[in-house]
Amino acid sequence: MNNSNKIHELKIDEVIWIIFILLSIANIFGDECEKKYYQFDSFKDEEKAKLIFLISLVISFLVYCYMDYQKLEKYYVAKRKGDDTTICGLRLIGGTLVVVSTLLFLYCQVMEKSPQNPSIV
Repeated sequence: MNNSNKIHELKIDEVIWIIFILLSIANIFGDECEKKYYQFDSFKDEEKAKLIFLISLVISFLVYCYMDYQKLEKYYVAKRKGDDTTICGLRLIGGTLVVVSTLLFLYCQVMEKSPQNPSIV
């Protein structure tokens, strides 16, 4: 991999970190909405919290899918070069497990009757 590709990857990583910072802030706001729901039985705040957590999980899922795709590409490059693929394979398995677990959290969030913040970000 040449330097310009590495720089491009690092720029994408910076964007991903910014996304996770924004998601964390949104989840804090969602927690506040959830507190209002429990304090005042405000169903508007319950729905707002649920929507925030749902959007957060969808965005997280998409980011994790992208990151797993990057791991898959690196695995194939290492395999083509004849390099040891053990580390790349383990990273790919770990990334795939994160994608699957995020998908399960997303399913639970959609099926849940109350806000229940999954706090995965």
